[in-house]
Amino acid sequence: MQIISGMSLTAYWLSNMIADIIKLYIPIIMIILISIMFDANYQGVWVLFMLLPWALVPFTYITSFLFEKDSTAQIITLFINYFVACVMSILVFVL
Repeated sequence: MQIISGMSLTAYWLSNMIADIIKLYIPIIMIILISIMFDANYQGVWVLFMLLPWALVPFTYITSFLFEKDSTAQIITLFINYFVACVMSILVFVL
């Protein structure tokens, strides 16, 4: 559809990525505000929260282009994100 209308594929994917990054900031800002309300704000954690969309969204877009089926890309990307976020955090905590 984008090619028929004359839209550049780069502009299409870049605008979608920026929209996804902006949408990800809504729950992040809510998490930061709730942590401030309950006086559970840890030094520097808000910086990690603010940088998370700029790492997570491009990584997800890049991995989605590696697969032919969208369902396979979604499942594999979910497992990679789970492994990096949960398993590696536990490993760092234990070590």
